[in-house]
Amino acid sequence: MDFTCLEMDDSDQLAATCHSDPQGLVMQVLDATSPLGFPIGAENAIQRFDEAAYQQMASYRDQLHDFTYLRLTELLTSRENLRNFRAFASVMHGGTYAEDEEVHAEVAEDAPQTQDGNEKAAEQSVQRQPAEVASKDGTMKAALRGTACV
Repeated sequence: MDFTCLEMDDSDQLAATCHSDPQGLVMQVLDATSPLGFPIGAENAIQRFDEAAYQQMASYRDQLHDFTYLRLTELLTSRENLRNFRAFASVMHGGTYAEDEEVHAEVAEDAPQTQDGNEKAAEQSVQRQPAEVASKDGTMKAALRGTACV
């Protein structure tokens, strides 16, 4: 089973107009399937690159069989967004946000540069590089068509 909306937080919802409970819904599904040993795959529903969304998704890490990150777009390749994503991917593979500073330093060092300083070209080169990521069972998968299995 693949479930979505892991990046959504209850506080993101407008209390006056929305009565949704995304965190409660995710927990209800996880609690119902866990005793049965039913493997749950999950994904983000909307395009967000902020640390709060990444931390929300990572909070479910231990209960997931695999995770698919949707929305690998050009926006992801901006320096700040890529830095946040790289820290998130590290956490999903067992790292911690305490290691975040090391990851941020690596991204700054690894960021593609062009001779004429054209940041757009540098960002596009990142987008075209295939990403390999591991699922919980240790198998490697590649990012394809704007989707990465983490």
